[in-house]
Amino acid sequence: MEALFQGRVGANFEFQPLYLDRAYKGAEVRQMWADITGTWEGYRSEVEEILDLGEHVLTVARITGHGASGGVPIDQRIFILSRFQGETAVWAKSFASKEEALEAVGMRE
Repeated sequence: MEALFQGRVGANFEFQPLYLDRAYKGAEVRQMWADITGTWEGYRSEVEEILDLGEHVLTVARITGHGASGGVPIDQRIFILSRFQGETAVWAKSFASKEEALEAVGMRE
């Protein structure tokens, strides 16, 4: 997932990840990856589909790994809604379902 945004993140970019309880802004996105890998060992994110929704892009990804402290496994799809200005990502938020992500921009499946 990191590669999807690499070189395309604006200075005021904001990302609200599903499983971390804070928003990351601008250069803090690098800290987000450190927080993710500190929370889950063996964390892996694989893009399955990218949908152009006009003003937004919806990325469907599968995340896998296991909890760093308790070993609880995670294997699920997440839905990342992003807004770009030209080639630059300015905002993103991840959701547990496609329906939630689409609803956030006033769309339905």
